[in-house]
Amino acid sequence: MIEGVDTIAALAMPRAVLNALPHPVLTIDADNYIRDANQAAEQFFQSSKSMLARHDIGYFIPFGSPFLSLIGQVREMDAPVSEYRVDIGSPRIGGERLVDIYAVP
Repeated sequence: MIEGVDTIAALAMPRAVLNALPHPVLTIDADNYIRDANQAAEQFFQSSKSMLARHDIGYFIPFGSPFLSLIGQVREMDAPVSEYRVDIGSPRIGGERLVDIYAVP
């Protein structure tokens, strides 16, 4: 607990920091379902956090995308992986979308 800060405020701080980031951040579970997303991710995927949580990442990312293999690579190696200029565009989220990906276990 942070001295002088009540429990509710202390719990809200990490969420506020995550939402202050200008980059989309997703938490993906072992079944590839989206479990959490910051506000930048909601804007990027044009979906609310609750809508994102109803689907696995493959719903938003096109089949065969390097993004999906990166998730597997991170799990297999149990180490962070970076990839640059990955196109994750799809009809669901719009045309060409080049992104830099940093994935961690």
